[in-house]
Parts: sequence; C-alpha cells; structure tokens
Amino acid sequence: MLLAVQLFAVPPQQPTYTTPALRDLVDRASERNRVAPADLDAYRAEVESEIAVLTRRANGDETAVSIEQAHNEVRWQRSGEFAQHVTAYRARLSGPSISALAVFNRAWAIPTLYGNRLSLFFGQDATTGKLRESGDPASSSKQATLAVHPFAALRDRVYDFRGGDTVAVIQTGERAVTVVRVLVEPKSEQPEWPVVVFRGEINLDAELGEIVRMRGQFVTLGHRGPQRQRALVLPVSVKAYVDLESVLVDGRYWLPRHQRIE
Repeated sequence: MLLAVQLFAVPPQQPTYTTPALRDLVDRASERNRVAPADLDAYRAEVESEIAVLTRRANGDETAVSIEQAHNEVRWQRSGEFAQHVTAYRARLSGPSISALAVFNRAWAIPTLYGNRLSLFFGQDATTGKLRESGDPASSSKQATLAVHPFAALRDRVYDFRGGDTVAVIQTGERAVTVVRVLVEPKSEQPEWPVVVFRGEINLDAELGEIVRMRGQFVTLGHRGPQRQRALVLPVSVKAYVDLESVLVDGRYWLPRHQRIE
C-alpha cells in the first residue's frame, strides 16, 4: 500500500526561489518597483530612435526595406501622462512603403519599468490606474501588449527565479552601485491563459532594489506553451526581444537610457 502511494503521488513543484536570500531580494525589488518613487513627479528627455522594417528573402536572409530615424522630446508625469513628440525625421526606403510612424501613431517608447504590468509598445504607462491595481493577468482588454511584470504582486504564481549573484560594481559620482542578476522563467502552469510573460535576466541595484537592465523575451503562453502573438496592428505575428537599459539619475532614480525592441 505504501509503495502504491509513492508511485501515484504527484511530484512537488519546484520552489519559486532557489534560495531564501533571493526571495528577500525579489520581495524588496517588488516593493520598490510597484510604483514610481514618491518624490519622482516628472521627467523630460530627448530621445533618438531608429525604426527598421525587415523582410526575409527566399534564401532566408533578412534585409531592411526601410530605416527611419527620428529625434524626439518625451515627457513623463506621475499622473501617468506620457508624451512623445517627433522634432526631426529622416528615412531611407528601398521602394514605395508606408512609414512606420503611420503605425506608431502614438508614443512608442516604454516610459518606466515600474508597475504590475509592462507595456511592450505604444508608450503606455503601466504604473497607474487599473493595470497597476489589478492582480489578474486577464484583467485588461489590451492583454496582447501588456506583460505581467516579473516583480508584480502575483509574481509567485507566474514566475520562477534563480541567481542573485553580483555581476558588477559601477562607480558613480554619488556611490558605488552593486549590480546583482536575477534570472526569470515563466512557470509551466499559469493562473490564466493566455498570458504575456517575460523570460530572461534582470540586473538590479542591490541597494535600491530598482531595475538597472532588463534583457530577454516577451512571449505569449497558451495551454500549448509559447505562441507567437500578434502584438502590433500589423499583419504579422510578433514575439518581442527586448534590451532595456536604465541610467541612475540624482543617485536615486533609474530611468530609461536605451531601449531595443525586436
């Protein structure tokens, strides 16, 4: 009888965190990144952006059919307002083509990495309103372009975490910043399907618990595992690779410096 119980017992799930120290680190990062710092009211920046549209040839090679460069002025406010204005523009096209700006008819930068959700496109601020307050992955009708933040309130139901080792020490004018790396992997079983999740690595400021760099993939998980998801209003399926870097401002805030989305 005991042998039968052992044979049919369901194997326990792997723990969400590999060590108690890693759990403490992620808990602190979650608390810090849930909302923007209380004394961060707004920021303004100048942004250089480049948008390339690629096509795949019959032999498998990829080539650019258009490259568009723009100089932008952006402004974020704590209320959630984010504006991006194109002040200069140039393009190189291989033939008749529709400008990507006709598709990106609103801000396309990611304004912050705070919140319970991460907006993949179109400059949506996920630190305010229902997207921040709700813990339900399916709570938004724009679910296809909103991913569950790795440090969201429901992270233990969505992600597994590994790592927590120091990878660099950055000397700034204010202090020495110890950077630790956390590896993030979505769970095979999710509370809701489909759901947009992050898979990759996050570098954290060990003292502040804020995100220094976030690099990996956003994928849509369905009952059959990863799926390609139409995330833009284009007749193509998109799975996003991102490399999001931040810069320390006034020794207190990590704000966007470089963003690459493919």
